[in-house]
Amino acid sequence: MQKEIEQAKFVTILVNETSDVSAYSQLSTVLQYVTEDCVTKEQFISSGDVSADRSANALAEHTNDGTATMAGQLNGLQAKVRKKYECAIFIHCCAHILNLVLSQSCSAMKECKIFFSTINGLGIFFTKSPKRANALDNIVKKRFPKAAATRRNYSSRLIITTNENYNFIISLFEHIIENPEAWDDTTINSAIGFLHTLKAPDFLFLLEVFSDIFSFTDVLFNILQSKSHDIVYCKEQVDKIRTVLENKLDNFSIFYDIFFDVIQLQSELNVMYSMKDFKKQSVSHLMSYIYSSDLVEAMPELFNLCKLILTIPSTTASVERSFSALSRIKTYQRNAAGERRLSGLALMSIEKDLLQQLMKREDFYENVIDIFAQEDRRIELIYK
Repeated sequence: MQKEIEQAKFVTILVNETSDVSAYSQLSTVLQYVTEDCVTKEQFISSGDVSADRSANALAEHTNDGTATMAGQLNGLQAKVRKKYECAIFIHCCAHILNLVLSQSCSAMKECKIFFSTINGLGIFFTKSPKRANALDNIVKKRFPKAAATRRNYSSRLIITTNENYNFIISLFEHIIENPEAWDDTTINSAIGFLHTLKAPDFLFLLEVFSDIFSFTDVLFNILQSKSHDIVYCKEQVDKIRTVLENKLDNFSIFYDIFFDVIQLQSELNVMYSMKDFKKQSVSHLMSYIYSSDLVEAMPELFNLCKLILTIPSTTASVERSFSALSRIKTYQRNAAGERRLSGLALMSIEKDLLQQLMKREDFYENVIDIFAQEDRRIELIYK
């Protein structure tokens, strides 16, 4: 496993925490990567008790939502964390905030205008009908903000709700379409249209782009609306935000230049789209095809892109499933298992397929006995 991880070009680290049957906080770690032979793997690494010390004295950086209560420079959560732990650098997550002024400016472009029309239409769809609002409450547990021309952050709040609850909103529209007897014709037709638009690649792309950009500009907009700041301070903030956005654009090219030759990748993608063998294939099948056909050297950038896509997890379910294994093991052990033993048993249980492969080796049992004998014991197990 260690060798595979060292050889992997990209590795995703998934970490999650839960309370076990002993009321201790267990932190599970899972790695996701693509092996040299083009197999996507998720490997449980370990679990550990983090109940004893939850201090943040060693906290180097932290992230949270871009809303004012979380990311505010003066009274936000990140500011309160910095007051107590000065070494904790706040990393803005760049999501969820959009304001009316810039959204209207971007609407001069056709694609952006369609995007914002869809976002605003979602708010109207749910707020104009008590039945729809109730269905939204039951599934999403959060109402869409009502349209108000005087609210500068109306579009921003819609972006927040849509971005945070995208999968639930999709499920609600699918539920409406699958149960037409419970809804009127207008609701059904609107649900069909919204479902088609929300799943469109253009909408998903613009949702991510605007969530990223306007997370910064919305904070600036709030500063400019405050009466307590003079024009000199406001100009400084405008310059800072502009610099940040320009750096983000520069960082985009820098980041992708690190991993990809963009020109080469574009050429390889053009070849892929023009070949019938590549069309309508999943990313996994495409990578396997390149590997089995000895095309890795001919299409290295496309091969690496496939690896990167398969390395990015679609869910965190793998980490959460480890909690079930930890619970079963600790219940069976009557909560008496030590931390090292618990993590080892969990690793054997969760990665049993890997264990079975290792057991096929001729020297497996001898290696296990040697490692066991080398541990500190009350009795001597190794004799010269």
